[in-house]
Amino acid sequence: MSRATKIALVAWKMWAREMCRALRVPPSFAAVIGLLTVVAAFFFGCVLASVTVSRLGADLPADLAPIIARASLAGVWITSGLIATIFAVTSPPRTMLHALLDLLPVGRRAAAVGQLAPMVTVATAFCVALSLPTLAVFARIFAGATLVRGVLAVVACIGVTQILCVALFLTLSWMLRRGTRFAGGIADTLAAFVVMAGILATASGDVITADISTSAPLDVLPHRILAAGVVAQLPLATAAMAAGWVVILVVLVLVAVSVRPAASEQRAPLLLRGWAPPHGRMLPMIWFELVTAVRSLSFLTTVTGGVGLVLGATVLLQAPVTADLARALASMAPTVPFALGVYAVGRTLPVTWISAHAAPERNGHAIAVAVAAAVVGIAVSTILVVPLVLTGVLTVTDLPALGARAVQAGALALLAGALIPASQEQSVSTTAAAFLFGVLLLGSSVSLNVAATFWGDTFVPWMALAGAAIACALYMQTCARHPIADRANG
Repeated sequence: MSRATKIALVAWKMWAREMCRALRVPPSFAAVIGLLTVVAAFFFGCVLASVTVSRLGADLPADLAPIIARASLAGVWITSGLIATIFAVTSPPRTMLHALLDLLPVGRRAAAVGQLAPMVTVATAFCVALSLPTLAVFARIFAGATLVRGVLAVVACIGVTQILCVALFLTLSWMLRRGTRFAGGIADTLAAFVVMAGILATASGDVITADISTSAPLDVLPHRILAAGVVAQLPLATAAMAAGWVVILVVLVLVAVSVRPAASEQRAPLLLRGWAPPHGRMLPMIWFELVTAVRSLSFLTTVTGGVGLVLGATVLLQAPVTADLARALASMAPTVPFALGVYAVGRTLPVTWISAHAAPERNGHAIAVAVAAAVVGIAVSTILVVPLVLTGVLTVTDLPALGARAVQAGALALLAGALIPASQEQSVSTTAAAFLFGVLLLGSSVSLNVAATFWGDTFVPWMALAGAAIACALYMQTCARHPIADRANG
């Protein structure tokens, strides 16, 4: 067993033990919740696959096979790239394990690969679940050796995108810190923005455009190379380009695993300076959660990504062919800020004993975290939605349904964060919490879409609010199991 593999296993064990200690559950709980989450992800992926296949026509012309292959792999490319980048930017740069490995005779590359391996593994599993609709489409239109090539192409596309985006993010972040002297948080945010913009720019045209040639003398992008291989239209020049991508990936990985940030680097700017804590019992706790939330790297990244989402939707609305994509992107704007709640519980959990003694309210920490997450989510969502309404991307009639979905997403984020408290000392915890939130959000979206198919869109907001209420109740119950809660509850 290599050193990187051993380090990855140690990272898993450290996270599992810390989570079980925080929730006061036996060690087997971590394995059970992990297994159930993975099963749920693939279950909802199968539901999406069945819905996607049911919308295909009975007979598809053979000429559409290259177009469908390229568009489907472009969708896998975008999904995998965005997920990999989000997981990478929210993962803590240095952890207790990293500090320990610095004292041991372990190479930097082996240590970096071992700590990145769990994050990449979880992200890959989530991407495979989301790619099940693509596999179902391939199974519908292909057969025999072509189907085998299609399945291998999907797996290869996920793997290449994961490695490329994580390595490119780490490399760009290091270059920005060294070349421009940006703080770690700003550098990471800009690097993530560049990577996600590049992923969207290189593949969005293949997703939204039906005018795609069936063959080309040279395909440069990986998803196009894989699509050409699926339909057996792979010229020699394109095959040589595939070999070139292998060399590029190896070089990027070697650079990325050697440039981890130092522990002393500032991760995010200190916002809301000079705002003194208010008087009272609960208000200081809420103030502490608010200040901590807006000074976190995840807040900076979310705001930057939200602004980019608004700008992208506004630009795409100008062209008729991309108008539907613009509205789809705009509909995500109210939900994105509420996703910050997934890190809210674990962010201040180690120091809540201070507020628990200062203001021993029952479930005070859980209430303060929820209120702060709601305030931040509403404030940032309002800032993002107003320009979209003024530019006509969204209408006022769209807001009730989008708002209800955003509230449900916020409640699910809090629940995921309570079940798996994120910790800046455990890189696996942030990845696992994000994965759980993604599965819960995927399940709620599938459920609401299926309900809208049978009962119409009228009841969707009410169903979303009902789901949010259930998630909030489970969140409060889960937070009551944390050891810190005992001190606040007396």
